[in-house]
Amino acid sequence: MVISKPNKPDDKVRKVAIGLLSRREYPRKKLEERLIGRGYCPSSVSNLINQLEESGLFSESRYVDSFINSRRLRYGHKKILYDLKRKGVRQSEIDRVHGKLLKDEKEIASNVLEKKFGSTFVDNKDLSRQMRFLMNRGFPRDIVEELIFKKRTY
Repeated sequence: MVISKPNKPDDKVRKVAIGLLSRREYPRKKLEERLIGRGYCPSSVSNLINQLEESGLFSESRYVDSFINSRRLRYGHKKILYDLKRKGVRQSEIDRVHGKLLKDEKEIASNVLEKKFGSTFVDNKDLSRQMRFLMNRGFPRDIVEELIFKKRTY
């Protein structure tokens, strides 16, 4: 009687995946693309990533958390969420961190504005430039307008 092993992914693709993950975290979509791009079977890659996720070697949550930590002090929540969607992160992960991103956003926007432009009074042309800068960084309009209005009254 022959005992068949469960659908175990190839050891070579496992080594490559662990090698990639040892250097940095990846979202699931990007890791799949990297492995399939190296010529591995898509179903084998998908099974491997599921196994790595079950064993704790792969975690999209860790990727999302490190991504947010690296950008949190420079960008607003809109830009960060847009970038996560663009990188193929699952919607459930994006929903998980949405509330976390809204915390202290006004303070972060104020720090970004202060670091870039200083606190001196400027004319309306410069204020509109500062407003566009913050909006392009992903901060919501109401926070941007509040900061610009406060700056105008000094």
